[in-house]
Amino acid sequence: WTYYVLRGERRQAGESLLCALAPVLAWKLWVNLNGAGLAEIQELRLTLGVEGLGVWLRVAGENFSAALGLWGRSALPWIPAGDGGAAALAAGGVLAAAAGYGLARRLRGAGYDPGLGLLVFGSLLHAVWPYWYERYLPPFLPFLIWGLYLCAERFAGGRRRAPWILAALALAPLPVQGAALLRERAARSRPELARTYSWVRENTPPES
Repeated sequence: WTYYVLRGERRQAGESLLCALAPVLAWKLWVNLNGAGLAEIQELRLTLGVEGLGVWLRVAGENFSAALGLWGRSALPWIPAGDGGAAALAAGGVLAAAAGYGLARRLRGAGYDPGLGLLVFGSLLHAVWPYWYERYLPPFLPFLIWGLYLCAERFAGGRRRAPWILAALALAPLPVQGAALLRERAARSRPELARTYSWVRENTPPES
């Protein structure tokens, strides 16, 4: 918003402000109508406000490590054990560095980009947020993938080859990790206690 205002683009600043505030205000209205209030700021203050700078730095390190490890683990062409360890963290670091390089080139060329602003400030927000949920991360993927594309475009010889590199990265984990996910999905479609349910049904009267 500051960027828009400084450039005299007040209409764009207003539209951006409206788009940002509308879902927050709608959420607050819904919560208030149901007899509650927004607790996020209070939770953040109670969790981190009394701990000092050290806990903020620790939380940021843990959150960034978890995010990089998750991205790297999802991109590996094999099924990593546990959280993937050093291999997942290294893969996530390489992907993030490549995306960062591509986005930095974009920033130098364009001067400013709203998508890049969302990625940077959103990353800072989640770096200090003490509640870790993986579901918060998918909205960042389009911008990170865009950064990967810009990096591939720079080093792979232009726009013709860059999509193929991204396609290879996307397809690499599918033969092993994708097949495993499909098997797990098929297994989850059956009740975990199917034999127990069957025994209860056969050995107890209906009124039990």
